[in-house]
Formats: sequence, structure tokens, C-alpha cells
Amino acid sequence: MAVTKTVLRVTNNRAVIRVVGTTAGDTATIALATDLVGSGDALTSGGTPTAIISKVKTSSANHVHLTRNSVNVATFFGSDVIEESDWVLTDQPTHDVVVTFNGGAGMVLIELTKVSGYSPKFEAGSFGGNDNIAAVGS
Repeated sequence: MAVTKTVLRVTNNRAVIRVVGTTAGDTATIALATDLVGSGDALTSGGTPTAIISKVKTSSANHVHLTRNSVNVATFFGSDVIEESDWVLTDQPTHDVVVTFNGGAGMVLIELTKVSGYSPKFEAGSFGGNDNIAAVGS
């Protein structure tokens, strides 16, 4: 089994992940607590990482399953696309996404929208009289 997961882009509210499988049965897990944390944000202390699947593009020899918490949230056949304007997959939003290729090789591009559990590492540019501009969080 040779599957490749690549984090293409992570912003403060979205992440784009590419998963490529070369044989039937390949699986990859998109972990909310690691794959969706970019250099400009962090997990919220005491929060639960929560993300919905807002876009999916597939190209597969057969079909691709997306599961969260062992629940099948979507199955795509061949080349399918869902866009945010069509609908979003809100099932099991606090659980990692497992991508499984059945029947052969394929590729999936998934965009996840971060709903909660992530915090930006930057502060707003306005400061009060008691703020220390040289110290983060003051």
C-alpha cells in the first residue's frame, strides 16, 4: 500500500489536503489536531478541533470512501466534485477524516473549513495604553 497525503494549504479557517492512493485498499487519515494546524495558528487551549468538509474533488479507478468516527460520510465514484455552494458534509465534525480507495488507484482533494478549536497566533494591530507591544498576549 502506497498512499501519499500532502497538506497543500492551511490558513486560519481552511485547509486543503491531497490524498493519492496507488492500489485498492489504500487509506490515509487527515488528523484535525495536526494536519489542519498551520504556522499562523494553534489549537485552542481546552477546545476541540472541529472542521467540516466543504469541498471534495475525486479522480478514482472505482470509488472513494470518506469516514469519520467509523461512520461513512460520503462515497464518490470516478470523478466527482462537491462544492461549498452545493452542500457541505457536517457529519462527525470533531473526528479525523479517513480516506479509503476501493477498486484501484485514485486521488482526492479535500477542503476542510475550520469551525472551532483553532486560534490565530497573531494579535490585532491596535494596542491600549497598558499593552506591551513587545510581548505576545499582554
